[in-house]
Amino acid sequence: MNPELRRNIWLEINPNRLMVTPIVLTLIGMLFYSMQYSMSYPIDWQFLFATSALVIFFVATVIWGSIQAYEGIVSEVRENTWDVQKMSSLTAWQMVIGKLLGSTIFNWYIGAFCLGIFLFLFKIKYLSVFNIFFAYPYHSDSSDLFQTWNYLRAGLLVIFIALFAQANSFLYGLLAAHTGKMTSTTRNLFMMWIFALIILRSVLMDLFHPYTDLIWWGYEWDQHNFILASLVVFTGWVWFGAYRLMSTILQIRLVPWAGLSFVIFMSIYVIGFYDFTNSAIPTLPSGVLEIILFQSIGLVWVYITAWHERRDWIMLRRFFYSWRYESWRTAWMATPNWLPVAFWVFIGNLITIPLIMLYSEINIQTNLRLVFPLIMSLLMFRDIGLLYFFSLGKQPQKAASRTILLLIMLYGILPLLFQYTYMGALFFPAAIPKQWFWLGPIIALVHVGIVFELLRNRMKNISSSISK
Repeated sequence: MNPELRRNIWLEINPNRLMVTPIVLTLIGMLFYSMQYSMSYPIDWQFLFATSALVIFFVATVIWGSIQAYEGIVSEVRENTWDVQKMSSLTAWQMVIGKLLGSTIFNWYIGAFCLGIFLFLFKIKYLSVFNIFFAYPYHSDSSDLFQTWNYLRAGLLVIFIALFAQANSFLYGLLAAHTGKMTSTTRNLFMMWIFALIILRSVLMDLFHPYTDLIWWGYEWDQHNFILASLVVFTGWVWFGAYRLMSTILQIRLVPWAGLSFVIFMSIYVIGFYDFTNSAIPTLPSGVLEIILFQSIGLVWVYITAWHERRDWIMLRRFFYSWRYESWRTAWMATPNWLPVAFWVFIGNLITIPLIMLYSEINIQTNLRLVFPLIMSLLMFRDIGLLYFFSLGKQPQKAASRTILLLIMLYGILPLLFQYTYMGALFFPAAIPKQWFWLGPIIALVHVGIVFELLRNRMKNISSSISK
């Protein structure tokens, strides 16, 4: 058995907890059962018990479970035992499974009882539970087979909502341990709880209404089956992300293909919902719009990943040394996760230029759209270069805030101040006047050159000071 999982099970499970949980739930059921005789008006105790079981499941697995998953990592950092854990012989998967499942094992013990009670008591005649929580009318025109699948699907949905919430909390805890930025648990996880509740409400709101109304890539899909499948896939991605981050923390060097794979998947998933036939940019062919949206998702990923990765001198030195003197595989292992996605975005935006020229009528308006993706790709490299430049300074902990402040100046304040003199494009090349569209990429390339020259000089100075 996984040693980390066994250790966490022993920490979380004890005879008192095992006995108290079914006793408390039994007492709650007896309370509701007795209320039908003591109240002056008739009540449905099965309805109340099923509703309470669902609420307790959500509280135990989503709210409390996500706290446990987060604290399973962060508490070890606070207690100075995390460094010892990292030196163990366990693999990254063993650590992820042991800590994530082990820290939430008691939450799932409670959840299993509650889910069983809910599915057992929640018969078709008690579907009015949705009228209280989700304000949706009851549908009774369903076959037995459909009703059976709905029960199964309802159980799978609430289980994967809890798994998704716990895995996200665990991933956030790993990120906090990796970066050293550990703040209040409630503040970090509050928005995720709200998100999980919104998913639960939207899923269960018309769970028992059998129609297909969701269009994805031009095909109709059953809404609830699609949501369940999406939830399963995204939960798998979060678990995989936790494994990759745990591997990084354990200093296991991996080829950085996971980020690019997720960007490709996410782009395909999101673009499938977009109706390009009703696009607000009719002068561009649909294929170009899809590529631009595809690259926009990658652009967001690059910024998020670069902000959370290591940016110190040792990492950069290893990166340049590996690409200069070592094998391709070793060099790829030393490559930051954001870099393959950044080049993917850059190449994709280059592809849009000949596509627009081939399939669109060229005019001044189209010319500006022709170079806009290329300009933003170049500015992406400039922005990441600024982040690394400040990270190699005397106060690397302030690198992110200083970069954000400078980007606000470059993207917003300075272009607005100089927009009437046509000088704003010197700070934000995408704001170049339409008749001078060809200057936009040149100005952006100058920005990249200046920033990387500053970064090169700073790295050279650090290298000189170390050699002395």
